[in-house]
Amino acid sequence: MKWSAVGKAFSPRPFNKTVLEKTMQRAWGLHHEARFRDMGDNIFAVHFGSEGDWRHAMSNGPWQFDFNVLVLKEYDSNVRPSEMIFDKVDVWVRVTDLPPGKRTESFGRALGNWLGEVIKVDVDKDGMARGNQLRVRARISIFEPLVRVFFLKATQEENNRT
Repeated sequence: MKWSAVGKAFSPRPFNKTVLEKTMQRAWGLHHEARFRDMGDNIFAVHFGSEGDWRHAMSNGPWQFDFNVLVLKEYDSNVRPSEMIFDKVDVWVRVTDLPPGKRTESFGRALGNWLGEVIKVDVDKDGMARGNQLRVRARISIFEPLVRVFFLKATQEENNRT
């Protein structure tokens, strides 16, 4: 089914479908109504009313529901819910205070691959970061703790001093 996704709410307790539906339609800022279907084990299918709404929900996360991560995947009608693997989530990483020579797509790809799997590096047509920060979208494991801040060392000499 086009414009459909399957999601899982990583909550310790079962979710209420009606609450999930109302909450996520607001969070996604949908222009058309979406239809939700409970598939058991906190897994649900959602059919979006337009391609734009589907693209927004699929590419602008990560999303949360009831203070827990919500993972969305493209809908595959040939896979059983019990066989679906929800172990990764796409996140945006913002890197600030980089030297101008490091605000490149290639550096963003290297950083994103270090974090997980690179999905996208937000750069202009010349391959440079937009503005004073580099943004990287990476697919990371939901089972690894999130690191809020880390500092990149400038040189090998700096690494040897610490």
